[in-house]
Amino acid sequence: MPTYFCTAAIGLLNAAKKQTIAAAITGAHAEITGAPQYFAQVIFDEVLAGSHFMGAEPLAHEHVFVYGHIRAGRSAQDRQALVMRLIRDVAAAASLPAFSV
Repeated sequence: MPTYFCTAAIGLLNAAKKQTIAAAITGAHAEITGAPQYFAQVIFDEVLAGSHFMGAEPLAHEHVFVYGHIRAGRSAQDRQALVMRLIRDVAAAASLPAFSV
């Protein structure tokens, strides 16, 4: 079962934003992989500000970190399309600028 974990600072995402993000992730997963929407689960975790580090430095800006587990065997093209779609859609749903890879 595909599972997406979303981590953000406490208070960054209200219930409506969480719902919008969950819908965006579920829709993208279903559209790109062809899996039924009810397969995807989205779990939110909130951390204290200053508790998320990258490169040994605390993140200094608001962010939503998404970590996804999907089944093996998806093509590199589908995985890349899913990542790019999630970057765009989650950032929009959270009202944050999109980070580009």
